[in-house]
Amino acid sequence: MTPYDPAQHHRRSIRWRGYDYASAGAYFVTICIHHRLPLLGSIRDAVLVPSPAGRMVTRAWHTLPERWPHFALDTYVIMPNHIHAVVWLHSNHAPSSPDSADYATGIGAALPDAPPAGTTPASLGRIVQVFKNSTTRAYAVGVRDHGWCRYRDHLWQPGYHDRIVRNLAELGAIREYVRLNPTNWAQDPHHVP
Repeated sequence: MTPYDPAQHHRRSIRWRGYDYASAGAYFVTICIHHRLPLLGSIRDAVLVPSPAGRMVTRAWHTLPERWPHFALDTYVIMPNHIHAVVWLHSNHAPSSPDSADYATGIGAALPDAPPAGTTPASLGRIVQVFKNSTTRAYAVGVRDHGWCRYRDHLWQPGYHDRIVRNLAELGAIREYVRLNPTNWAQDPHHVP
């Protein structure tokens, strides 16, 4: 094993330097399963047939606005090994209390008391972190209790991809791309046959 060298092993941020990712606006986000394993389902006739893990991830995705009222879901698609989504951030708000519905579902109950380090509260990065953390914990329960397919190393790839949506034409094009993603699965760069 190669010894740790910060110059070689430091993971550079792909975020736009100096941009406040807690700013109001629309964002196009892609979150990928590590090693692009098709753990969330399969595509049949241009439609996702979700696995139990895919259904869990979908439920967790829908609970995010309950925890962060300033976070709104727009167009999204769960694919076998990734998620594409357009999301909106409005004004900054703190996460909801442990009495909220996301905690009651069992997803939020696994969240640590201390917030994840390195991201701004109520930012897109924090929301993605909590989503990935809670779904990883729920997936581990599925592996243990229901025999879901095991994953190597991590459930999700480190980080995520984002694009700040700058105008309505771009928003329309991205929504169309997300909507057609299952139809174009064979040509998708995230598809590993």
